[in-house]
Amino acid sequence: MNKILKITIIIAMTTALTGSCIFIFLNIYKNPYKVKSIVFADNKPDTIINSLKQTLNGSSLPIKFLDEDQITSRQWFPSSEWWISDDDWNIIDKNAVSIISSDAFTIIHDSSDPLDSSVKKINRSLSKIFLDNGFALNIKNSSKSETDQKFYDYIIAFQKEETRCILMINKDNGQYVITCSDRFQEAYNEQIPYLKGLNIDNGVVYGIERIGNFATISVGLRRTGHFKIIKIDGEKMEEIFRGQEPPPCNLMTESGVPKEIYNNCFIDSYNLKY
Repeated sequence: MNKILKITIIIAMTTALTGSCIFIFLNIYKNPYKVKSIVFADNKPDTIINSLKQTLNGSSLPIKFLDEDQITSRQWFPSSEWWISDDDWNIIDKNAVSIISSDAFTIIHDSSDPLDSSVKKINRSLSKIFLDNGFALNIKNSSKSETDQKFYDYIIAFQKEETRCILMINKDNGQYVITCSDRFQEAYNEQIPYLKGLNIDNGVVYGIERIGNFATISVGLRRTGHFKIIKIDGEKMEEIFRGQEPPPCNLMTESGVPKEIYNNCFIDSYNLKY
């Protein structure tokens, strides 16, 4: 009887061990991009981005991140963070800290499943890191689904106090971008008078240069834009010109716009005056 009991116990243990090994193997196979836990030393964008780059570049993720000094002149590098404020204004934060992937992923436009499986696993791994560090998903600044075209790119946004971070797949080149910044309020305070004064509710403003009662500003949409020359009278703002090419000289003269605002202008349809 004892021998039978011993044999039964050995078989049971062997079966359990084998089952555990199969379970572990299957879970590793199902989660090949599992990343070890990262605890951010503080809430500063530099700390977060550097921690992510160091850990992710040493992980099994099929992605490696570059920083600015590794980008060639022909490559695009993100230097800003587009964020929709609580009161629904689009703000561009030019002080973001960023990293970008060295490799691109397959993005299929107009597809019910536009992101390849590796990107989805990367998104899950990185989202867990931010959630584990006390960040909350910011729904207003996140794509509703992988086919959501609202932001053009696919975006997952997180926020913890004043630090805002974005995970983004650039749908033009398939590169993965991570940006963080804690200077949103500074950008908001500078840009909100122009957004409200000119009723720009679908784009961002940047490159603001003001001389006296006149200013030139750039207006950015998700993939295009233009610049405006405006006149400022207290809180009232009047658009004098908008376009992507220099303005007509006669309009600038009639409107009293300082030369420093527009630099050059068209005398007629073909001739520029510098």
